[in-house]
Amino acid sequence: MTTLADLTEPDLDATTPFPWPTDSGHTVADMLAWANIEVMKNAAEIGQLRRGAAPLPTCNAYDLRGGGGI
Repeated sequence: MTTLADLTEPDLDATTPFPWPTDSGHTVADMLAWANIEVMKNAAEIGQLRRGAAPLPTCNAYDLRGGGGI
């Protein structure tokens, strides 16, 4: 398996059909940028779901009047 560090300029400039049509002319570098964006987008979506599933902080009437803690 090739790692990103092993890729040369000609490797990055080679055309690739994934995830576009075969004749699109997109390069391996384009594909890697697309994959990176997809990973970041998915991570952000997971963060939003985790935030939405987190329990809301609780408070009581004493806190609402500005009493604070003990």
